[in-house]
Amino acid sequence: MKRITPTDIINKDFKTVLRGYDAKAVDEFLDIIVRDYEEILHENEQLKRELSKGGGATSSRREQVAVPDLSEYDEIIREMLARIDRLEKRVLR
Repeated sequence: MKRITPTDIINKDFKTVLRGYDAKAVDEFLDIIVRDYEEILHENEQLKRELSKGGGATSSRREQVAVPDLSEYDEIIREMLARIDRLEKRVLR
């Protein structure tokens, strides 16, 4: 499954309608998501670099270093975008 990027979130277009969502509020919310997602991606890369530097570590040392599974955030963001898209379609009916 292709990982969603901060650019994907930024470039997602939503149609505006008369009684639709407040575009400014949606933009502000997506800005928060982008910022948090970029921070998570940066942290993930940093942790990967740290792990690769410790390549000669013992197995007990490796067990002490926990790398978070960030794939759950991809699905959450996809679900949020899908929900917004469905709500947009309801409003356009």
